[in-house]
Amino acid sequence: MSAHHLPAVNHALTVHADHANWDREKLVNEARALAEWGVFSNTHIAAFTGLRIGIVNGITDKSDHTGGTLRPEALSKVIEVIRMSVQSERTPSVAVSALRSGVSSIMLARLTGLPQTTISRWHRQAVARDNAL
Repeated sequence: MSAHHLPAVNHALTVHADHANWDREKLVNEARALAEWGVFSNTHIAAFTGLRIGIVNGITDKSDHTGGTLRPEALSKVIEVIRMSVQSERTPSVAVSALRSGVSSIMLARLTGLPQTTISRWHRQAVARDNAL
């Protein structure tokens, strides 16, 4: 499988799961660390850390144009898709479940290494099946 970002997504999931227990200094340090992965936007980082976007904008050296939707609730599903793709398994239902949990096809492709066209096709097929029911 091509490049994936499992360590980055695992890090984001850990930060999101534990951020409520951390002080501001720890949150700022985690925001910087998340920015270093180079795959998350400032908006993503703010959502994962619970910091206001203005604070994240002030502590990262990046513009907020990484692109693609990635809600914290989708992180565990994205991890499932990455693990599936690393094992060369193509299970469209797992990818569609990730999309429905709050990640865009563009962002899912970026994080997993799966072709965005494939992810979009799987989603269209799932929608067509749902509409046929």
